[in-house]
Amino acid sequence: RVEKIAIGDEAKAQEIILSIEDAQGVLVKDFLSRQVLDVTDAATGQPIDGRFRSTPLVILSSNFQEYAHNYPNPFRAGDPSQPTNITYFLNQPGNVEIKVYALTGDLVFKKTFAAGQQHATAGPQEVQWDGRNEKGEVVRNGVYVCVITAGSNSAKFRIAVAK
Repeated sequence: RVEKIAIGDEAKAQEIILSIEDAQGVLVKDFLSRQVLDVTDAATGQPIDGRFRSTPLVILSSNFQEYAHNYPNPFRAGDPSQPTNITYFLNQPGNVEIKVYALTGDLVFKKTFAAGQQHATAGPQEVQWDGRNEKGEVVRNGVYVCVITAGSNSAKFRIAVAK
């Protein structure tokens, strides 16, 4: 069974403390990375059994413009083991277009997703870019501009490439 926790708009990026009556077999995962988080008892530091304290969590906004970003940044273009992850949050399914431009204005990467497809459903989304252009060539070191459009929402941010 999956439980969701709503966090208020004024939440600070600190620890989140939850109480669970029977925590046997409970796993806590980071929603984006799907990584299992270490969880310990707040009082003893031992593995969970009831009340527990999570490892540090990052609280991100569900506002489209505030949530859109990439990580790692900078990243190593062309290294398949270290792509950058372009992330965004959709309040509802919708068409999504991701474009990465060189500072000269040249389009170097483009992905589109139709509403309902993977990366175009409601919730947090993540698309990988390995730093290659549309011809499959590794882009040069430097700063690139990513533009994500989803319905009437749009976000723009910089992606740095450092080899």
